[in-house]
Amino acid sequence: MKHLKITLLLGAALLTSCSTSQTSLSIIKSSSSQSSSLPSSASSYSLVKEEYYRGVEGLKGKALFNKLNSIVNNGLSLRTYGNARTDLQDIDEDPADSNRCIEIYTQYSVLKTDNLFNGNNSGFWNREHTYPQSRMDIKVSNSDANRGSDLHMLHVSDSGVNGLRGSKDYYEFKDGESYSTDLVYKTRATSGGQASTATTPCKTNAYFFEPIDEAKGDCARSVLYMYVTYPNYCKIVRGNANGASCTLGYLETLLKWNNQDPVSEFEKIRNNKVESYQHNRNPFIDHPEWADLIFENM
Repeated sequence: MKHLKITLLLGAALLTSCSTSQTSLSIIKSSSSQSSSLPSSASSYSLVKEEYYRGVEGLKGKALFNKLNSIVNNGLSLRTYGNARTDLQDIDEDPADSNRCIEIYTQYSVLKTDNLFNGNNSGFWNREHTYPQSRMDIKVSNSDANRGSDLHMLHVSDSGVNGLRGSKDYYEFKDGESYSTDLVYKTRATSGGQASTATTPCKTNAYFFEPIDEAKGDCARSVLYMYVTYPNYCKIVRGNANGASCTLGYLETLLKWNNQDPVSEFEKIRNNKVESYQHNRNPFIDHPEWADLIFENM
């Protein structure tokens, strides 16, 4: 009787494993042949992820920061900025429509073909540096593979909103502070293939930029990754950076957004896809709690 019970339990476990595997495979899509190396079930993914972060147990503050810097740079193989034009179409693919991708700041779905590349001046989206290129002491061309082409930091963005963000700090406007939402954005997501000009849900003024609530955690985890990966060129400080070289301000706002806007399934899939291209992970997507553990203890 005892053996029969064990056999039944094993059978149930196998059925559960198969079901989990099929679900994961139906969610994780990638046009990159490298993506076949990704785990095919939640349980195996968890084991691989924890192996990736071996040695972080019990660490916090600067010790955890340094350990993660070592981990994410080990094996990192950056793609060129030119590659990102096609890579992002896969990485930011709309889960509901493989012909579209999701723009970072507005979270609108836009046709992959409506881009501004290869002389397509009528396109609507381009590549956004969440950590501004001009503030990481680098210029990146399509043939370059450097911190300015890191796919964890690059996102599909409406070109108009991208331009309005520019190199401004991420910021959360307070009651009584002046900002504008009367901004021009361009999208074909809901306009029947025609150009659309309307009010964006993002907020901005001459100094700061605030994305919609659903994008705040994504933006925070993207630039926190850059700080850990390239600490000499992508620093983040509390309060205003006051024009300091290679530095963004308002770390406290980013930590707040990381907690208020939890990691989404879209971000988890995105993290897997970026790993398949450049062979490293964003630790703040896998473990968002590490942001406070590091920066509240430094």
